Amino acid sequence: MAVDRHLLEHDHGDVDAHVEMIAAEFRKGFEAVARIPPPAITVFGSARTDVDEPEYARARACGRALAEAGFAVVT
Repeated sequence: MAVDRHLLEHDHGDVDAHVEMIAAEFRKGFEAVARIPPPAITVFGSARTDVDEPEYARARACGRALAEAGFAVVT
């Protein structure tokens, strides 16, 4: 967050440096994803869903069932 804030609050004219930084972040992300053993599935949710909501329990049950079926579950 601090790096994002720094980039947003300053006018940096060095586009090449920004592209290199973004490319490095993408590379790290792709390398991390490549280490996840297949088959894998991503379960998208919401940080705004309260743990007491029925949808929260269903999402957890779905993730558990997928993991038990042999999937790597990424949230």
